[in-house]
Amino acid sequence: MSVQQPAWRGTASAARSAGLALAAVAGLALAAVVLVDAIMPRVGVPARAYVITAAVLALYLAAKFAVSALTRWRVVVHIDEHEMRVCSWPVPMHTTIVAVDAIHEVRTVDAGPARAGASWWLTAPPDGRHVLRPGPALQLVLSSARTVTVSLDHPEQALAALGEPVRPRPL
Repeated sequence: MSVQQPAWRGTASAARSAGLALAAVAGLALAAVVLVDAIMPRVGVPARAYVITAAVLALYLAAKFAVSALTRWRVVVHIDEHEMRVCSWPVPMHTTIVAVDAIHEVRTVDAGPARAGASWWLTAPPDGRHVLRPGPALQLVLSSARTVTVSLDHPEQALAALGEPVRPRPL
């Protein structure tokens, strides 16, 4: 049994912003430790509930930032003759698989991260949106009218791998 190699493989990285998020994780975890270890013994019993609540919220935000950073560190795209697979790396929580037959239109776009509302950093990315950073991206319009947008370093190569003619991006 032979393993079929992908026809094309591309990536996009957001290591800098993910590294900053991991630094925020360390800061929030340190804040929780300081709250519980240094402040809680010095306050009265009624105020301890507030200190514990603040520490739990700091740990929750630290965990959320850590998961977000590890799932948005890098996106890896594999394209073969049957499907296009988009995986987050190093933690592959957000994976999108699109059959090549379901693609209605393909184009390159300049995309930016979607930030819907004040809590954009608390929620998972919308279905099919793997935009890590502002810049070049590949956008697929599926036959179901759903769009899939993926940050890529060289979206023109992915366009060619999908069999589409490469057109220059508008300025």
